[in-house]
Amino acid sequence: MWKLIDGYKYVYRIDENAVVQKKKSDGTWFTLKPRNHRYAVVRLIRTDGKQREVSLSSLMDLCFFNGYAKKHGLAMYHKNGVIMDCSKENLEPRPRKEIGHMVGHKRPGKPVVRIGKSEPEFYRSIADAAKKNGLTRAALEYRIKNRIYDPRGYLFDLEGNVV
Repeated sequence: MWKLIDGYKYVYRIDENAVVQKKKSDGTWFTLKPRNHRYAVVRLIRTDGKQREVSLSSLMDLCFFNGYAKKHGLAMYHKNGVIMDCSKENLEPRPRKEIGHMVGHKRPGKPVVRIGKSEPEFYRSIADAAKKNGLTRAALEYRIKNRIYDPRGYLFDLEGNVV
């Protein structure tokens, strides 16, 4: 079932599978291709003529959930985890905090060891080692990859690679 999207210069419509179409001047419909910018978006023309990228999940909320998520400060959660799949069956409104706990950080950091003048020092991740040694993460990754000593005489390596 198609639903019209209001508030834009041209006539747009969306169906339950998150397919967005624009009505052309000859009366035919043109399907817009969603783009991936950390989430699925389509480019629509506002009434003032400026383009606006709108997320498919917010359009689905507006048209098929009557704006429930927006009204209650919720976010649209993708049940199967695929952000480009914004079909009605795959979306449900949930609190942002709950989504953050469900998605979370999926992989643990790589443990790093600092070898130097005294006992080796261990860090839980590259970011942690960089922060505690006054380096940027990129600089530390470069030193690990190329086995370069830092000016203080320390060698950094991933914990499993130490010889």
